[in-house]
Amino acid sequence: MIMIKMPEDVHIVSEKIICQLVNRKLAYFSLLVDEDYCVSSCFVTPVTQVSKGKSMIMVEDYETILKLLLSHPYVSQIEYDEERNVIYAIFKSPYPIKEED
Repeated sequence: MIMIKMPEDVHIVSEKIICQLVNRKLAYFSLLVDEDYCVSSCFVTPVTQVSKGKSMIMVEDYETILKLLLSHPYVSQIEYDEERNVIYAIFKSPYPIKEED
């Protein structure tokens, strides 16, 4: 795992993702909430549909999204798992979670 803590890390990880894309391995963002309860992660990737049946990978968006996550006040941790080709962004909950009775 590569911890992403500074803008330099964003560039390093972006280069690794581009190398994976050249090998036809799509990288995903896994967005998680860091709490004591289980919350399903949300998987996101910068792919857009151009026309019916055709899509396009927005390669430059990987770096843009990483920069946004790095500057987000509720993101507590960002990691890149090279083996799985997944970027994990762990969010702190902005609101207290009420427990069910």
